[in-house]
Order: sequence, then structure tokens, then C-alpha cells
Amino acid sequence: MSKSISKEIKYDAIPKLHPNYKLSKVTQQFGVETATITASGNTYSVFELPAVAFNLSKSFLTLSYRTPQAATPGEYSCQFMGVLAPIKRLQFYDKNSVMLCDIDNFDNYTRVMLHSDQPLDSLINGSYETPLFRCNDIPGGTVYGVRPGSGDIFLGFNEQAYLSSGVDAAGNNAQPDTPNQTRFKIPLSMFKNTIFALDKDLYFDDISFIRITWNSYLKIGFENDGTAGDPGAPLAANVNITSLAIYLAVETNEKINSALKQIN
Repeated sequence: MSKSISKEIKYDAIPKLHPNYKLSKVTQQFGVETATITASGNTYSVFELPAVAFNLSKSFLTLSYRTPQAATPGEYSCQFMGVLAPIKRLQFYDKNSVMLCDIDNFDNYTRVMLHSDQPLDSLINGSYETPLFRCNDIPGGTVYGVRPGSGDIFLGFNEQAYLSSGVDAAGNNAQPDTPNQTRFKIPLSMFKNTIFALDKDLYFDDISFIRITWNSYLKIGFENDGTAGDPGAPLAANVNITSLAIYLAVETNEKINSALKQIN
């Protein structure tokens, strides 16, 4: 008669395979790290992912862009936050063009998802490196990302920032006649309910692709004088994106890599 031993008193070592990742920088095809957002939009960037095992949820998208100072003296250069406004469409597909993820109107998707599907900790601990951060760091402290001229907020609450503007040398006080610089390092895991948020190693035994279609710069921001009554004016110049790259979390555990190759 065989006997089973309770797990509480069984001290046998149980072998497990733990993933190890190394971030590998992937630039667009042809190696450039720039893109241009025009008035009509629909320009695109394509990233070729190598034929290795990787985890998209541990990977990052980086990009920087700057909207110019307002054309009218004394006005602010404002950008929309709480949304990843520059991106119109995000696609992930294999070498045979089999679509694994296709999110059209991606800016609308992030506007909903960043409000509904992110845990509170992501908002409280969020930084300016993502579109998700608080508009008030501490009660009575400097307010970043609210409409210029509204003053400090003296209440302790958790609310997402909806706007950013050009700032002074201190880096957080709204200032007119100043370009508005944004630098993002966004975990792909923020894109909830998609394959980008799947915490699994993926291996396709061939190259795969991520394609970003860019929005019109009219969707990114506007100019106004900071008062609630000013309807604002649209941006009127191309927006250049720099430091554009995907930092891909590549699996380095050879036992896991071997096992995935055998499955394929």
C-alpha cells in the first residue's frame, strides 16, 4: 500500500525552470530611431523581432517627442495625457502576415484602458515616463499636467493627469512660450487584454513584426492661454519622434529555449 506525504512535511527539492531575460534593443527596419507625425497621419514604423524566445509583457516601448511652443505669444503648448495619443494603430504579426494582435484606434483604446484596467498602484506610483501618473504628487504640492493657471490642488486624492504643458527649468511648473517635451518608457504589459500583456515566453521559429501607425499631430495636443474659456488652437507643425525603440525581453535560459524549440 503506497503512502502519500503531505507537502507541508515533504522537503524534497522540486526542480523548476525560472526564466531569465535580457533587454535587447530593437530599432525600426533600416536601423533608424526617428519618425515624423504629420497633419494627415498614417505614417508608420515597423520593428522586426528576431527568431528567439521573448516575453512581450517584460518588454518596453520608448519614444520622445516635442510639440513646439505656441505660435501666439503668452500661450501654452499642451499635450493630452491619460492616453497614448501619438499611436493610431498597433499590430503584431508573424512572417506569414498572420495577425496576432491588431488594435485600431489605439489612442481610444488607451484612453479607456488606462482609466479602467490599471491597478491603483500603477497610478499612485506612476511617473512621467508613462501616460499614467497623478496630477497631484502631494496635497498642496506643485501640480503637473492640469490646465495652466488653475493653481495648486490642496486636496489629497488620486486623479490621473489629463494634460501636460511646457514647463520651466524646474521641470514641473507650467510656463507659456515653451516647447512641451515628452519622454516615454512604456511597459508593453500596460496594454491590457492583449498578447502584449501575456506574461509568457513566445517562440515563433522565425522573425515576427510589430507595426505602429502614427496619428495626426492634431490628435496629440493644442495651444491655449490657460483659461477655461479659451477654445484653443490646433498644432500647426509636424512632430518629430526620436529615441524610438522596443526593448525586447529575450529569454536567456537555455533549458527553456531548448524546450520551446522542441515544441515548435
